Amino acid sequence: VDPPGAAAGLRKALADKERAVALAAAQSLWQAGKDAAGVEVLAAACASPDDAAQALLVLAEMGPKAKAAEKAIVAAAGSKSADDRVAAAVALHAVLG
Repeated sequence: VDPPGAAAGLRKALADKERAVALAAAQSLWQAGKDAAGVEVLAAACASPDDAAQALLVLAEMGPKAKAAEKAIVAAAGSKSADDRVAAAVALHAVLG
């Protein structure tokens, strides 16, 4: 059971200037309540070498609910990192079916 206001607090954290905070909020919203409000944050994180793998994993879990992140996922498929390229392929398959 989520504490009252937890989801609202996490949604507010999506706008945090600290990328790590916003990314953690997006991931938590999805994992705790299947709330896809953080798709934009996750899409932006796909461009970061430090955060792409984590973001792509969550986007893959979201499946079709992450359709808005399709361009970011495709861009991540061109990453220098083999791990990010594989994660992007998995996410793209999950999002597009």
